[in-house]
Amino acid sequence: MPPPRIVAIDALRGVAALVVVLWHWPHFFQLQATPDAALPLYALLWPFYRYGAWGVDLFFCISGFVFYTQYADAVAGRMLSSLAFARLRFSRLYPLHLVTLLAVAALQSVFTHQTGHAFVYSDLSWRSFALQLALASNWWTRPYSFNGPVWSVSVEILLYASFFVLARIGAIRPPVLLAVAVAGMFLMPVNEDVARGLAAFFVGCLCGIAVARARAGSFGLGAWLALIVVATLWAQTGISRAELIVKWAVFPGLVIALALADGKLRAVSERLHWLGDISYSSYLIHFPLQLTLVTFAATTGAVIDFSSPWTLGGFFVALVALSLLSFHRLERPAMRWIRMSRSPASRPGLHAAR
Repeated sequence: MPPPRIVAIDALRGVAALVVVLWHWPHFFQLQATPDAALPLYALLWPFYRYGAWGVDLFFCISGFVFYTQYADAVAGRMLSSLAFARLRFSRLYPLHLVTLLAVAALQSVFTHQTGHAFVYSDLSWRSFALQLALASNWWTRPYSFNGPVWSVSVEILLYASFFVLARIGAIRPPVLLAVAVAGMFLMPVNEDVARGLAAFFVGCLCGIAVARARAGSFGLGAWLALIVVATLWAQTGISRAELIVKWAVFPGLVIALALADGKLRAVSERLHWLGDISYSSYLIHFPLQLTLVTFAATTGAVIDFSSPWTLGGFFVALVALSLLSFHRLERPAMRWIRMSRSPASRPGLHAAR
């Protein structure tokens, strides 16, 4: 049996997703430069408007941590086959992805008919649709199309495959994980999306090892995390040191701290478990919801004040409500239905967290 869910980590994942949603609020001002004053509650929320994209890196890091704690031993011990592993990931990710992709395609058609241009993501070709359908949109290029935020889910597919291969051959060890994370930084000029994923995900795996060793009374992995920071600073001098320190030191440190403090935080974090439940939902649904609003305005002539805090608040309330509905009425039932035909190697305990 894998360890139980760390609810504080789940909640952090939900917060990371909502931070990215806020960072995408300027989508509503796509045809003009967005002055700070146009963004609701900018004086209070400016760090998220400026740096909210980093939430994706935190999301990758959390994914690596969760995958190490939930799957590393099962895959290495051959208790989980490649087919069963793929079924687990497909059942969790694909149903909502398919629904949101089709919704965006339909809404973009209406919006484009009304306005003469697409909303935010202009590449609406059949090729891009096929790539998104296969969750392969950002494996080798960076076209953001249809439900644009799904780029990170596309990258995660590559990360899952890499993790499985490394775990199966017994290579989920600090030196290997460190090498993959640093190699990811060197891929920045080639494909920034994949590079960010590789670096953050495998740092997250290192966080999992750090927590396991700390619980066993050994704290030796701190040197590996320090090496990551140093190597990354050296490898990518074009990126600000503040960004690198936040992504490769602060985020991993936060994940490790929350994991180690899980017992003390559980009374509070149990009340926030729903944030983890809707992290995937809110991330994939927020752009279709934005597109619904602007399509409604374009079709009816309604004027929506996207600079208003009330609009921002109403949007987030609607997003959370839709995400909870999606999780309980679409994602979880679809996941159970797909997993009903699982192979014997895919036992319920192996995927309790995701």
